[in-house]
Amino acid sequence: MVWPFLVSNETCKASGALSRCGEMADRVDVAVAYLSSSEPLRSWLTNGLSIKLVIALQPPTDANVVRSLANAYPKRLETKFYSAGFHSKLFIFYRDGKPFCAHVGSSNLTNGGLNSNLETNVLLREPQQLKELVEHFHRIWIRSADLEPTDIDHYKQHCEDIAGEAAKIRKRQQDFEGRFVRPRISRVTTSRIFKEARDYLRFWKTVDEVLKAFAPVLKKQFPGIPPYLAVDHFWHWLVKVWDQKGINRLRASPKKRDARLPQLFEEYATWYKSEPGYSRVALTRHSDATP
Repeated sequence: MVWPFLVSNETCKASGALSRCGEMADRVDVAVAYLSSSEPLRSWLTNGLSIKLVIALQPPTDANVVRSLANAYPKRLETKFYSAGFHSKLFIFYRDGKPFCAHVGSSNLTNGGLNSNLETNVLLREPQQLKELVEHFHRIWIRSADLEPTDIDHYKQHCEDIAGEAAKIRKRQQDFEGRFVRPRISRVTTSRIFKEARDYLRFWKTVDEVLKAFAPVLKKQFPGIPPYLAVDHFWHWLVKVWDQKGINRLRASPKKRDARLPQLFEEYATWYKSEPGYSRVALTRHSDATP
């Protein structure tokens, strides 16, 4: 057997690593918090291995799986349970009474832990490490209670009770979503629409203020030309032709900008009228060709 060190379900499945270790063993000590999959325990037991198993009576441990294993293999499977604080994931493999390997990490005996979750487990074979793990398992074992059929009955009833409570909690959460969450989200969406409308109105208010400031120049320089059209061409000139440093200075000083813009509009009018082919008709055609 090739012994990997890291077992993460990415390059090496926990289910595969445990199965291969079990093929070389005659006994396994298992301390695992959650048990909802009967494999690989069932395969090991079917092949004659003896197992000491400690679990937590806490979801997602499945009472039916536990009962099925306990009833099918009463002689080779010893099962105990520990308190809710129990969270170990430890498998120690023995051959002829001696430990030869341990699988330690994050995988529970669940389908996710064995196959699909991103886990972090390691396979250990160093004698001193195995000795300490055997002692650790022994301490867990002696502190745990024997799992009796009535314990499984109580645990199954407990799972049914909390499943009913969970359904009530989900219903309450759905009610809360309907009463509070979705209306609040709806108001956020509506507020965004209102904001866009406010921004649009603010923009046109600004345009109207500019037109008011430019009115004397417009009347004098561009009589008969739609004012929005003349101002639109002015903005193009300001950005494409005029001094870029000057634009930055205007942006930095609102007072200077308000005083300077009418003067700049006069400069634009002089510049535009000096262009070859100027006419009011040309201005209109220029506007039609502008994307």
